[in-house]
Order: sequence, then C-alpha cells, then structure tokens
Amino acid sequence: MVLIFSTAIPLSLIRPNTFLFLIAILSFYFALAGRRYATNRRGSPRPLDWGSASVMVFAAGVMIFFGVFLLSRRNTNGITMIILGSIGAALSIADLRTLQHGGAKGPERIAKHLTMMLASTIATIAAFVVTNVPVRAADALQRLNLGFIVWLAPTVVITPIIIVWNRKIRAGKRPRGMPELS
Repeated sequence: MVLIFSTAIPLSLIRPNTFLFLIAILSFYFALAGRRYATNRRGSPRPLDWGSASVMVFAAGVMIFFGVFLLSRRNTNGITMIILGSIGAALSIADLRTLQHGGAKGPERIAKHLTMMLASTIATIAAFVVTNVPVRAADALQRLNLGFIVWLAPTVVITPIIIVWNRKIRAGKRPRGMPELS
C-alpha cells in the first residue's frame, strides 16, 4: 500500500485527478490505521495515530465537499465521493474517539484492524477496477453517467462481511480459520 500510495499521489498530480488523489489518501489511511491496530497490541495512542486520523477527517471533509461540487456539475461520481468521504469520516472520527479513550485492546483492536484492512481492500479494488479493467458493462454505466455503481459495488459486497465478522469478534467468537484473539 505504501508503494501504491507513493505512486498514486504523484501520478494524480502530474495528470491532475482530484478524484483519484482523494481515493489514494482514503485507501492509504485505512491500510495504515489497520496496520497500527494490528501492531499496537497495548493500544497506546501514538502521534502517528492522532495525526493520520486527523488528516483523514480533513480529507473526508474535502471528499464530501468535492462530491457536492461534482453533483452540482451533474457528475454522478459526486455520489461516490460523498459516500466514500462519509465512510472515511465515520471511521476516522471513530478512531479519534478510540484514541481519546486510551486506544483499542483485545477483541475491539482485532475488530478495528479487520475493519480498516478490509476498507482499504475495498477502496483499492474499486480504484483498480475503474482505472484498469475495461469492462463493457462498466463502460456502459459510465456512458449513462452511472459509473458510481462500479465504484461502490465492492463496498456493497464486502461491507456485510465486515459487519458479520465484527459482531463475532466483539462477542468473543472467532470466524473460522482465525487464530486466537489477543
């Protein structure tokens, strides 16, 4: 994710693309926060945790405003920006609240790790599909100004899995194949 992020940012600046610039920030934040939850077993908040969550709250606000701007121009990709920005805002604000309360420990830490890593996966899959996979159905949706459906499809498919796994983990149960929680 560091490599993808470090190439996506310059590319989105060389060939100006605010949309992909913001998606790169979102996806990287989710991966970074997920890694921090995985490696910070004590749950002790660090400056990196506070800084990255704060930057994501700001970036999420920019995403939402950019989405409104796109919609005002009759560009339905604004729907994608608003929804993904709202998800980014919700998760980063939840992270700030967790940090305020001393960090995440035990099953909560594992659930947050899972949520963030899968959220990063969702954003990365969506960006990859939209930018690299020429699919007739996706092209047709773009022509109909419904491209946001391609962007949001991974969210619709994977989010229910995140919810089910989180409920199990927070209840002290392990999804099949998952090692013991610590």
